[in-house]
Amino acid sequence: MNLCGPECKLFLLVDARISAPEFPVSLLENAVYGTNPGHSSSHALVSALPFMRSLSAALLLSTSLVTAAEVSDADKRIVQTVQRLSSFDYNKASPKTQEAIQRYLEASAGSGDYFALVEKYQIAAQASTLLKLAMEQAGNPKAAEAVKVMLKLGQQEIIHQTLTTLAPEAAGALLESIANVGSKEAVALALRALTA
Repeated sequence: MNLCGPECKLFLLVDARISAPEFPVSLLENAVYGTNPGHSSSHALVSALPFMRSLSAALLLSTSLVTAAEVSDADKRIVQTVQRLSSFDYNKASPKTQEAIQRYLEASAGSGDYFALVEKYQIAAQASTLLKLAMEQAGNPKAAEAVKVMLKLGQQEIIHQTLTTLAPEAAGALLESIANVGSKEAVALALRALTA
């Protein structure tokens, strides 16, 4: 009985080659297509069981990682509702609402929506994420946007303290992000770091 059509078999073979390039191609083809003369496809599947078990574990792990980065529908609805409210104050929101917004922000860090929400609701708790984006994305517009939002949140002192403790390469990356903002505050912060 054939439980898997040609497209399914091709997917299994390609996925298997990507997941375990060291596994013999002939055994994979035999397991997927049942092409080994003198052996049934069930014999081929039995001989490929150790590989299939590791492949299943890898697929389950990758699925759980993707799911962890996704935002729940409930969190999305809360954020969408909050965005429609003209008088919403993040600092006065219930802990559950704040947690939902934080989960949403964690999943969308670096996106335009992320920067807009953090700036609009003045969410200072995102300072470490913004700083990380500014250092790791140096030369990218996202890094400059992260610094810009930090400056609007009044986080200049955190940026300055971080600059004084970083190794020269990391400090250079953060300075590049600061310089790319181009505002008076950013220039003052860069000058302060360079002359200290």
